Amino acid sequence: MSGCKLLAVIKGILLWLMVFIPSTITGTILVLVTGNLVLSTVFMQLLFIVLSMVAVKFILKSKFSIIGFRTTSFINILTALLLSFIVATLIIYMEFRIAYAERFQFPIPEIRQNIILYFLVAFVLAPTGEETLFRGLLLGYMLKSQVNPWIAITTAALLFSLIHVAPFSATPIMQRAFVVATAFIMSTISGYLRKQSRSLLPAIVTHIGFNLSGFVITFLT
Repeated sequence: MSGCKLLAVIKGILLWLMVFIPSTITGTILVLVTGNLVLSTVFMQLLFIVLSMVAVKFILKSKFSIIGFRTTSFINILTALLLSFIVATLIIYMEFRIAYAERFQFPIPEIRQNIILYFLVAFVLAPTGEETLFRGLLLGYMLKSQVNPWIAITTAALLFSLIHVAPFSATPIMQRAFVVATAFIMSTISGYLRKQSRSLLPAIVTHIGFNLSGFVITFLT
């Protein structure tokens, strides 16, 4: 990788940290003050969106199109949903079957007690918030900076995978390994579709597809 492209990757990661760190700190403070992990998660996702937009507007001084806030074809949306659901179902079924023997655990167990809140977080806030930060701001900036697409996609995927280690730190190691691998595969698919369509919508739909698959597998088993 040339020096200028490496610099673009570093700048992209620093940009990502400028959004991720304050959002995470705010979420941590909310948990300590209120003891409500669900409330913390909701605020973190909202901050991912708001601070990503702030970074684009005031730091990059660019248009929101860099995030991928544009429409795309129905075919792209349908492809993202079907591909993500099929791939996720195969992976998550194996994950659940193997991890179940070691007491499968969820990072936010209490959220499953409120189905409306569960759907709001799993199918709206998390896909939109996390994709806005990872495939929107981070990946979008690197692609605009002419970083090799696969390096950009892989960088965003690795960071996305790493943030899933902490929420599952108390779970069996096999489950942790599956979660990280699943996050990386999902990120690679969503990153590729984001790059091909130039829109964030397929990435969000891919995220929804993976979460939907996890919900269906959990419900059926």
